[in-house]
Amino acid sequence: MAVGLKVKYYWYPIGHGDFLHSFFSTVSYHLEPNGWGTKYPLLLDKLYNGKLEYKYIKDVIKEIDEIQESLKNYSPSVTIQPHHKVS
Repeated sequence: MAVGLKVKYYWYPIGHGDFLHSFFSTVSYHLEPNGWGTKYPLLLDKLYNGKLEYKYIKDVIKEIDEIQESLKNYSPSVTIQPHHKVS
């Protein structure tokens, strides 16, 4: 099933739900030693669970920038893969 982000009346598709979950799982596993959402609560708790209020946009962008920079230190082979093959 495709997932995406809805902003007001606009829909921005991201891709398959397994892809998105794999991304969030990779971030949490490698960058949050104290568990899911402990370092990046806006992205991994609020957005992942379905709603991020507009007032948090600047802060979640900071989280994403930090994640992007941190993931540069990892090979793509360390990503958390979906449990089944995505076609």
